[in-house]
Amino acid sequence: MDDLASRSRRPHSSPNIKAGRHEEQLILDLRTDRNLGARRIQSELRRLHAISLSLATIHKILHRNHVRSLKKYCIKFRPNKPGSPHLDGKIERSHRPHCAHHGKSPMERYFDMASETPLSEEAYEGYNPDSERIQDPNYSVDLELQRLKRSL
Repeated sequence: MDDLASRSRRPHSSPNIKAGRHEEQLILDLRTDRNLGARRIQSELRRLHAISLSLATIHKILHRNHVRSLKKYCIKFRPNKPGSPHLDGKIERSHRPHCAHHGKSPMERYFDMASETPLSEEAYEGYNPDSERIQDPNYSVDLELQRLKRSL
């Protein structure tokens, strides 16, 4: 009859315990001392103590210990200060050196070439429309026209 008696199904050991008392205390200390959210606590644990815990585990520990959310401080998120002032990509690219311009930025290269570049009036005077080849949109027709012109 002993075989039919109800037995506990609880495991004898718990090898998959995510966080022990030490880790739990670290999480609570980070929250109380620095008012960090779960995501920031996760990164600080990884950075300072080489402990990797999921966000869900950190949330469970905070909830289990009745730690109030940061909303009471009206903190939804804390943006990090940028390392450098934000620049428009187009402006930034125009001042960045480029290997095609021999190590000069596009703006520096423009100012170097400005004296050698003809103005539109000078370019128009040197333009001869009769020497321009008119290309047909159909490539095969264009090739035939070229062959015919060469044979003339």
